[in-house]
Amino acid sequence: MGGEVGKRVRELVREICKRNDVEILKGHVSKDHVHLFVSVPQHLTISKLVQYLKGGEFI
Repeated sequence: MGGEVGKRVRELVREICKRNDVEILKGHVSKDHVHLFVSVPQHLTISKLVQYLKGGEFI
């Protein structure tokens, strides 16, 4: 995924992770999917983070 859409996806992922104290260790935005390797604080479940990233509720 390149161009403006790819840039926007990166911005949103970074913003959501920053809000939730999630450290992005490695990431890659492809044409049809996104790979993330993250460090998640204990107070946040992986499923909740995925909800946030897919457009669910924000903290």
